[in-house]
Order: sequence, then structure tokens, then C-alpha cells
Amino acid sequence: EVLSSTTGVQVKQLGGMGAFSSVSIRGSSAEQVDVYLDGIPLNTAMGGGVDLSNLPLSQIGQIEIYRGAGAEGGGVGGAVHIKTRRAKKGVQVGGRVCWGSFGTRNANGMFSRRIVGQELLVVADLTSSDNSFQFLDDNGTEYNQDDDSTVKRRNGDFFSASALGKWNRDIGRASEYHLQGNFFWKRQGIPGISNNQAQDARLNTFRGLMQAGLSSSDWLGRFSVAQTLFCSRRVESLIDRAGEIGVGRQDNRNGTSSIGWQNSIQTVVGGEHLVSLGSTISREGFLPEERLQPEANLLESTRWSISGGVGIDWGLPNKSGILTTSLDLERQQNHLVDQNPYQ
Repeated sequence: EVLSSTTGVQVKQLGGMGAFSSVSIRGSSAEQVDVYLDGIPLNTAMGGGVDLSNLPLSQIGQIEIYRGAGAEGGGVGGAVHIKTRRAKKGVQVGGRVCWGSFGTRNANGMFSRRIVGQELLVVADLTSSDNSFQFLDDNGTEYNQDDDSTVKRRNGDFFSASALGKWNRDIGRASEYHLQGNFFWKRQGIPGISNNQAQDARLNTFRGLMQAGLSSSDWLGRFSVAQTLFCSRRVESLIDRAGEIGVGRQDNRNGTSSIGWQNSIQTVVGGEHLVSLGSTISREGFLPEERLQPEANLLESTRWSISGGVGIDWGLPNKSGILTTSLDLERQQNHLVDQNPYQ
């Protein structure tokens, strides 16, 4: 709801709570918008956009939206940076349990501890819903109202669990290192079209992100630098053994793993102009598996990516505004492990 109320941003949601949701900016497709979680890209080489429903609200502390190509990301449409919460001063423990219509339930808990030189945050979340709402089924005959009926949505339920852990520790006066882990798991039904609802089709999703970094805001007395190592694992399983959706029977499990290194450096020139340099190198591997077929239709593949950019925020006279300019370069190398039968 917050994203959809922003100028130039459109959010599409396919169904009830927990259903696939995607974001587009200024008329772009969802695949043309880069989405980051604490600086780690959530987009994969397989495409399809990022499912916003897989981001628990209890973990989110801030959302930044950048419109246009080259704006804090490589997306043609723009970028969405989602930043998780940080621990507050002192020791805090909290929790919440709530429920609502259509069998919706949520429980989350939080522990944070922030003292001089150290910060610890742990957040856990459980959410589920039956999504058994009623809707008007036209029986596939839009212009014939005689066979219309009000029915209940079936196989639209979901259950998700997530956990976030963050630890920061200061090093000296202006430096710190951090460790962070973010894990998400969801099991949901796929209801299908209105006049032919599925009964057993399921989609299971797992996402794990880990990162470790070192940063300093006073390197050599004038530079701010940051180095981050990250790895991620994403697994999606589509189970439709009865062939209720799509074409034919399916039982697919696709896994994507990535590892990368990010670094950035910033400095202020002339007291008004901010100069930023950054680069990222990463490797992504994709491994498909089909349990009902001897060979997978998709191919095992890898992608190496290296990118770099320079940006300058020019302070205008009399503090009347800021002019931002940037130059970004990216190179990708794709490799199919198996022979491509379509060439």
C-alpha cells in the first residue's frame, strides 16, 4: 500500500493476502525494476520480477524508491531499496499476535539490544491465511449471467515463516563490522482460474541471505568506505501432479545460488559535492530439477556479473538543490552447462 501510493509506482497483486505482488515504475515491467534487501539484489537471472509478498512487514524499517535507469541500481525502470530495522537504544523485547477475516493469523516477536559499541537485533514472524473469500464466478461465460454463482475461493491458503538476525560492532571511533542473516519460507496453494479452481497445486518458496561487511566513515580522514561479502540461496518448488494448472503434470524444483562482493567509497569535494565510486562482482548459478521427467526443460546455467559506477551529487548555489549525475557500466557472461537444444 505504501509503494502503490507513491507517484509513478504501480503495484500489481494477483489474488488475496500472500499472493504474488510485483512493482513497476513509470510504466516499466516488473523485470525492469531492481529490488534490493539491505543492498543485496533479489532479482535473479531467470527474470519474472520480485515477489513483494515474500517480504515480511515486521522486518522492514525503511523503503527508498529511485526512478529511472542508473538510479541506485541497474534497472531500466528504477530501483527499490528495502532496508530492515535496526536495534534501538537499550534493551527492548516485544511481540504481537493478531487475527482477521478468512482465517488470517500473524504472530511476531522482536529482541533488540543496543549499547555502546554493539548492536543486536532478532526478529521472527509467522503468518498464515485461508484466503477463503467469496467471489462471483461467471463460469467462463462473461455475457451469460444465468450461470453465474457466488463461490468460495479454494486452495488459496498460505503459511510463511521468517527470521532476521543482525549484529553490528564498532571498531575504534568511526568503523564497524556487521553480520546479518535473513531467512524466509512459504508454502502456498495455487487456486487457478475462477471457473476451474485447482485443488492440490502448491508452490513452496525458500530464500536465505547472508552478508558480512566492514565500513568506515573516516578512512584517511576524508573517505567513507564499505566492503560487503554476500551469498544467497533461493529454491522454488511447483507441485502440480494432477495437471490442474499450466500444461501437463509438473513437479519442478528450481534452485538459484549466488555469491558476490560489493565495495563503495565516498568523499565530499569542495564542501558541497559528493563523489561516489562503487563496484560489484557476483556469480549466480541456476540448477533446475524435474521429478516427473528424465530431463529438465530448463538448462543448468551460470552468470558472472561485474559492474562499476561513478556518481556526483552537485550542490547548487545558495543550497537551492542538488544535481545528480552518474555513469554505470555492467558486463555479464552467461554459460549454459548443458547443450541448448533450441540453437
